[in-house]
Amino acid sequence: MLCLFYNYLLHPLRSYPGPLLWRITPFPRAAALARGTLAFDVARLQEQYNPVVRIGPSELAFTTAEAWKDVYGHSGAGDENPKDLRFYRLVKSAPLSIINAGPEEHSRLRRWLGYGFSDRSIQAQEGIIKDYIDLLVRRLHEHCKDGDTPLNMKEWFNWTTFDIIGNLGFGSDFQCLENASYTPWIRMITDSMKKGAIAQAMTYIGLTPLVRWAIEKAQARYVDHRRLSAQKVEQRIELGKRGERPDFLEGLLNKASRSSSTKLRSC
Repeated sequence: MLCLFYNYLLHPLRSYPGPLLWRITPFPRAAALARGTLAFDVARLQEQYNPVVRIGPSELAFTTAEAWKDVYGHSGAGDENPKDLRFYRLVKSAPLSIINAGPEEHSRLRRWLGYGFSDRSIQAQEGIIKDYIDLLVRRLHEHCKDGDTPLNMKEWFNWTTFDIIGNLGFGSDFQCLENASYTPWIRMITDSMKKGAIAQAMTYIGLTPLVRWAIEKAQARYVDHRRLSAQKVEQRIELGKRGERPDFLEGLLNKASRSSSTKLRSC
């Protein structure tokens, strides 16, 4: 009760608007995150309380462009706000990536991966992406039976996205569009995303030790994921020996080949 009283009357964010339960407890936000509706719920609240709404005892959601720079940008001294580890890295054993790395490591990875997102690379990737869009349209025509059979477009867009990312990230797709289904590996990834949202929701209500324990215990289940990731990376490295390829990893592979201290490692 004292915590609720503090969040309502004494908390530094007490003057910001928002639904009462969202302002004084973490449970509505955590429940929305676990359900997968957080983005929609926050968008609805922002329409009501624009331009800023309090969506947790210590959390605000903004709609202004200025807030983007203040939250994610750098100060004049080059500093930036630290990442919330409840979202980016629940356990210390999680491998570093461009998403959860600190400022220095993030900048280094961003420079290396920047080649794959340059104007030149994006223009070169256009043909690859177009081929998958054409394949998507063909497969939709084949499966909809002249419009008589309804299709789950979420699944088809997911299959298209995974195939494109597979090609541009590993040099080969997952044949999701060809088979009109997920591979076991992709299914494991999508399932882990849902479980990750539930784990994050649990940390917001104070169950971080339990979440970390569960994740550490579940590490053995991801042996196949790491093995398949390593195989895909090795395939892409071999493909790169045949010549330059306009994808996400080309710049990283070039950097690794020039630096004996750089070692690629799958996550």
